[in-house]
Amino acid sequence: MDAKSLFTSTEVLSGFGLIAVGISAQALGIHDIFAVAMAPFGVGLILSDMLSKVARATRDRVKVRIPRDND
Repeated sequence: MDAKSLFTSTEVLSGFGLIAVGISAQALGIHDIFAVAMAPFGVGLILSDMLSKVARATRDRVKVRIPRDND
């Protein structure tokens, strides 16, 4: 996974936006449940995208050997 694909992903950019808005809301003193939940949701969005890309790359890279019986 390279940095270019990481920063061009819609989920990652949305996650960074949610983190920024959530931290800004907390700094401004807005403590409702929506403002408190934005930053953790943004982190979760970024992690889910990154983990799915890592899993896909790993799956493509792993070769499964199937033994064949020559009966």
